[in-house]
Amino acid sequence: MSDSKVPGRRKGVCKNPDCDLCMSREVQEIEPGEDFVCSECGCSLSEISGNIKEIKKKSLSTAMIAVIASVAIIIVGVVYWFGFRGGEKVADPEPDNGGEVVVDSPKVDTESVDTPVVDVTTPKNDNAKGKDDNKESVKQTAPQSGSAKLTLGCGTYDGPVKNGRPDGMGGTFTFNSSYTLDLKDGQGSTVKLGRGDKIISTKFDNGKFVQGEIIFANNDRKYVTGVSATL
Repeated sequence: MSDSKVPGRRKGVCKNPDCDLCMSREVQEIEPGEDFVCSECGCSLSEISGNIKEIKKKSLSTAMIAVIASVAIIIVGVVYWFGFRGGEKVADPEPDNGGEVVVDSPKVDTESVDTPVVDVTTPKNDNAKGKDDNKESVKQTAPQSGSAKLTLGCGTYDGPVKNGRPDGMGGTFTFNSSYTLDLKDGQGSTVKLGRGDKIISTKFDNGKFVQGEIIFANNDRKYVTGVSATL
């Protein structure tokens, strides 16, 4: 009696794709009482029955079919790739420009593009009273919206703008000349400002200063609100 016909001996194949015995479809025989696992990777075996020679013959045929199918897929892919690439046409370069490919860039009509312009003022003297009749008009380009730094009549503004003018909260205005701010309190109260003074946390409404905290050059502070001034 051959070893393959010993009573109680079980036969199986490994199903672990990472195992060499699985890839070779080798039939393993397990003695009675032993764990029915692969001797190579330790994974459970798939039990089979029948003559070992016939099983190995079928496994070999299956493996050959798989190899042939894989080779056929590769050949078809190569043929398709080269056939597809061969069908593409590459434009010949123009003979008049030495083979260079010329791409026309879109033309932009700069004359039809409007540049936003904002009117700002510059004082004629250091005794400005906060009135527009003592200021001359100066034009400069400014962004329509967002945050920007502008040069205004009595100093510079850095903060949010809209339609090219200071507008919104959170800006800073720094004075570079004297200015008298009317507090609009019904009593004629004013605040005299000069070079080095600044206003933080400003609020502007369409170019008009409304409120903010004044920090004088000597570090004194004063909060003003309810005014409407063109700085």
